[in-house]
Amino acid sequence: MATRLRTVLLIVMLALAFFLPGLLFYFGILSWPFTPAREEFDFSIGASPTSRTVTAGQTTNYSISVSLISGSTQKVSLSLSGMPSSLGKYSFSSQDGNSILPPF
Repeated sequence: MATRLRTVLLIVMLALAFFLPGLLFYFGILSWPFTPAREEFDFSIGASPTSRTVTAGQTTNYSISVSLISGSTQKVSLSLSGMPSSLGKYSFSSQDGNSILPPF
């Protein structure tokens, strides 16, 4: 009796393995070509130092790091806000020393 039950279960499992994917496509539960979900683009940004006091006439530098958390690499735009115009101008430069002009 146990051998017969195992045989029946094996036949049912094989039938499901062969026919279930076709039924899922037929009823539109799966579609072809099957494309996996894309990972959402996410990044982190950090500044060092987190704060600094600068007196009139001095200059200062901050290091900004942008790291990919998930998804594929994409461009990230940086800007500066909240700095009074009386303090002068600002600029960004990349790790290789090339100047990146801000929108003045």
